[in-house]
Amino acid sequence: MKQTYNTERPKIITRPPGPNARHWIERSAKCQALKAQPRFPALVISRAKGVYVTDIDDNIYLDFTAQIGSIGHSHSKVFAAVIEKMKETGLCANIGVTDKDRVILAEKLQEITRGWLSDVRVAYCNTGSDAAEFSMQIARAYTHRPGIMAFQGSYHGGSLAALSITMDRSVIKRGVRPLISDLAYTPFAYCYRCPFRLESPDCGLACVDYLRYVLDTVIHPDDIAALFLEPIQVHGGIIVPPDGFLNKVARIFQEHGILVVDDEVVTALGRTGSMFALRHWAVEPDLVFLAKPFAAGLSLGCIMGREEIMRFFRSAGSYAGNPIYCAAASSFIDLLSQEKLIENASRVGQYMIKRLVELQEKCPLIGDVRGKGLLIGVELVKDHKTKEPATKETAEVITMASQKGLLVLPAGTYEHVLRITPPLTLGIDQAEQGIEILEQSIKAVCPSNEAD
Repeated sequence: MKQTYNTERPKIITRPPGPNARHWIERSAKCQALKAQPRFPALVISRAKGVYVTDIDDNIYLDFTAQIGSIGHSHSKVFAAVIEKMKETGLCANIGVTDKDRVILAEKLQEITRGWLSDVRVAYCNTGSDAAEFSMQIARAYTHRPGIMAFQGSYHGGSLAALSITMDRSVIKRGVRPLISDLAYTPFAYCYRCPFRLESPDCGLACVDYLRYVLDTVIHPDDIAALFLEPIQVHGGIIVPPDGFLNKVARIFQEHGILVVDDEVVTALGRTGSMFALRHWAVEPDLVFLAKPFAAGLSLGCIMGREEIMRFFRSAGSYAGNPIYCAAASSFIDLLSQEKLIENASRVGQYMIKRLVELQEKCPLIGDVRGKGLLIGVELVKDHKTKEPATKETAEVITMASQKGLLVLPAGTYEHVLRITPPLTLGIDQAEQGIEILEQSIKAVCPSNEAD
């Protein structure tokens, strides 16, 4: 008899990949071009609900990777909004000047940015890479300058221009050069691995001083259209900057008439316990863009900025702002307040960080725990003094965790950071389930480090 789906806790019935998964993996290998090293090569998902996903062999996993499914998988209210819109319009193309759902969503975006951004106009696109590309176009057209700056450790997308300002790791650009020109980079405030070998807060934010040096020696401010930043670097290893860093950086650029572009693809809409992550530091950017969870799993992105800047936006393609996707995004934004998901992300995130710090004190493999809300990084190192990245051990922990029913991704330049991004609907009991599996997995990989 086929197992009844439940959402109580992870449960592995058949060691993955089970027979059904193997069947589809074999068929896939003969017809699809796939990423060379998938994160979960044994995983073929059948269905998902809330904070759990079920594979095709009925194994149930707790999902700590849900940066796209931020609202929780298959939320009934999002489903209802999508179905209602489909019944109303059919699978409509974007034919007219606008659509009521695009307008409603834009007005909601104006509302949630009120008090932070002023005179906001919204432009729709399809993905985060799209949003980065169009933001570059807007910035160059508005400022009449060619240059773009970004931070080392950043990730802004996989298309050519977005990849050009990505500095996540060197291997990501191999084989696709030449990229776009007139670019410069500067270190992000990665205090656990300070490139200047200094300690915060006694360092005096030396990384800001180095930024000024880059502007003096590498690229002149008058040639720069925009600085792209992630308030918290996600692919780079969940790097949370110290207080004051982003404020000083933004001030330097805006004093030179350079646009500050805030990439909130992963960090916005409650993920960090705030509607937008940059608001934690009270920094007002010139442009902000969203994607990934924006439409609860459907492909929608947007760029927001002042009217005087956004009038330089060009068309983003035939499918940008699909009204069905806009209806899903509107429902998502409503649910953030209706179900108090931002408050939940802050509360559960604080609990998880506390528990992980307790585990760190008993486990030498954990070098650092950091994050805000339900965006958490656990950096694994072979030695606390040398901070040698535990890349191999991280991969083993992730594999072991998946075999126990927990999905978690790697991050960081050396893929040695556990990236924890569960749905915003995660409860304390479910968080504890995941932490218990992580602890068991770390023990299994490094038994000499096991906690008493």
